Amino acid sequence: MTTTTLTPFEDVGGWERTLYAFLAEKERRSGSRRTVEGYSRMLQQFFGTLGKPPDRVTSQEVFAWAYGKGLSGKEPSPITIGTRLACPSSFYRFLIRMGIGASNPCDQIQRPKTSLSPPRGLSAEEIRRLEGQEDRAGGRWRRLSAYGREVFLPHRNAGLVLHRGLSVSAPRTTTLNS
Repeated sequence: MTTTTLTPFEDVGGWERTLYAFLAEKERRSGSRRTVEGYSRMLQQFFGTLGKPPDRVTSQEVFAWAYGKGLSGKEPSPITIGTRLACPSSFYRFLIRMGIGASNPCDQIQRPKTSLSPPRGLSAEEIRRLEGQEDRAGGRWRRLSAYGREVFLPHRNAGLVLHRGLSVSAPRTTTLNS
């Protein structure tokens, strides 16, 4: 039975402050408020379900929570399990970096193997309907084949992809001056 050893705080407020510091760092590093909100919900649910402060959580408890059924009553998918393990693991790594924690109870837990589902694209009918239509800026959509893959871009962006070697998502954030 592995127990995580942390420098204990005498009051619950100490752990709450630590959690807020973790979430603030997460927001600065990720730049995403949505990620922070997701982490906040998951960590509050995790510690609320266990009813223990972070320094009393064991690897077995993390395992049971990560692999256990959720609110829907269904078995979690490998992606869900991976997410459930990544969130508290990230929090415990933060505690270790800050000198508050000594170990991460998530380190002993093996992550499930995941397989990526094929990306969902437009159907042939959706592409035919879109071709020739104007986008919001008044340009026409254009089919583009590059590196054995077909992409569909507004006409004005297709040249950027071809001539600048940009990724498909880059034209959304690229200007002609950059």
